[in-house]
Amino acid sequence: MYFITGLYLCYNIDRVAFVPNKMDKNQTYEFDFSYTEDFIKVNDKDSVSILYSKTALDSKGLVLFFHGNSADLRSWGKMSVQYHHNAYDVVMVDYPGFGKSSGKHSELALYETADALFDWAEEKYSADQMVIVGRSIGTIPASYLSSKKKVKFTILETPLANMGLLIKKKFPFAPVCKHLYHRFPVDKWIKLSKNEIHIIRSSEDKLIIAASNESIIDLADSHFMVDGAEHANLGSFDSYKKRLAELLLH
Repeated sequence: MYFITGLYLCYNIDRVAFVPNKMDKNQTYEFDFSYTEDFIKVNDKDSVSILYSKTALDSKGLVLFFHGNSADLRSWGKMSVQYHHNAYDVVMVDYPGFGKSSGKHSELALYETADALFDWAEEKYSADQMVIVGRSIGTIPASYLSSKKKVKFTILETPLANMGLLIKKKFPFAPVCKHLYHRFPVDKWIKLSKNEIHIIRSSEDKLIIAASNESIIDLADSHFMVDGAEHANLGSFDSYKKRLAELLLH
């Protein structure tokens, strides 16, 4: 069983890493702000759903937001408000296999989604007006894009270093093949980043535990720990809101 578990994780990590929700394309979102919904192509077959909304303030630019490994834009979209309050427009995207997006979720799909979203954004904003933000598994496409494109800066919230290290630190007795240390490699992309990297972590994170991402702290330009926060409730803490405002408004 030990060997079989390790073998399964090694070659099926794309199945394990994502917990998507699906939506009917005719469903509508219910938000307290105006938004535009669109679809953008990520490859010859698949399109992803995006949610674009604008601040009522004088806009300082655009946040490209990459969400976590579960749910869809029905819930993640509500987070747009925190960026509106800090004078930023926002575009969010559902990965292939999530929400109204077609296709299958995978690490490669994250990268294709990041490239397609940047191409869409570049038609409306200059790169020096953009801020890249990733939450949880969204730190993979966020850090990947940051390694390719020069923007204002990048924020990584509750990041992992790579999938192998996450599994090994969270489950010390789990078998981890070397292959997994090169999967979902936020550490690799940070080293190649063209931008300032700002990391925000939760002190009580039980999903991406501190031991699994401490190796990337020294690679970042700043690190902020939200005391008392868990993985999923980071945004409800005043200290997080204050730190986010400091980064976005500086």
